[in-house]
Amino acid sequence: MRQAAGDCFVQVGLPYGSWGSFAGRPLATAEDYLRAAFHFAGIGGDAFYCSASYDIQKALCDNHLPVVGHIGLIQKLEEIGVFGAELEVVPDRVAKFLTAYAGLVPTPWQSGQINCEEGVSKSGNPRLRSTLVQVAWLWVRHQPNSALSQWFRARVIQNGGRYKKTAIIALARKLLVALWKYVNAGVVIEGALPTKPSA
Repeated sequence: MRQAAGDCFVQVGLPYGSWGSFAGRPLATAEDYLRAAFHFAGIGGDAFYCSASYDIQKALCDNHLPVVGHIGLIQKLEEIGVFGAELEVVPDRVAKFLTAYAGLVPTPWQSGQINCEEGVSKSGNPRLRSTLVQVAWLWVRHQPNSALSQWFRARVIQNGGRYKKTAIIALARKLLVALWKYVNAGVVIEGALPTKPSA
């Protein structure tokens, strides 16, 4: 790798979960990540992008490996020694297409000084829309510590416990874009915990 890169800075993206493997197996523990990072450092890697947990990122930093974390985890990255943060951006046109197809686009109404929302556009796929709303409710229930669930709860509290239906539709829209990022780029939703299916 170093021969091919010459003097260029090489950032190696360490596999996460089912998105890849090292030596034929997925990376799961800090030792797995360390083994992979030291291997890639040995062939010329300068820094390592890691979207795994804080503990794994800290283990890499504690072993003097330069780590770039994900912007979604920025609160503690500097504390554990991560030197940079990577930001993936979903292009507006992609997010607009996804949410319009699902029928989760807000419909603003204006008249003079009055600006209000009239709910969501019903122009998209109704089955997908209702499924995403159910998934959003399940997300809040089963991923209570995720950033999206915390955003939902804060929005409901801000509105005095009212407008839960409006907030869950907004959450469904955010969740759809976040899941698209996960499927296409492997970007894990901040605070989401993977669960194993029960036997």
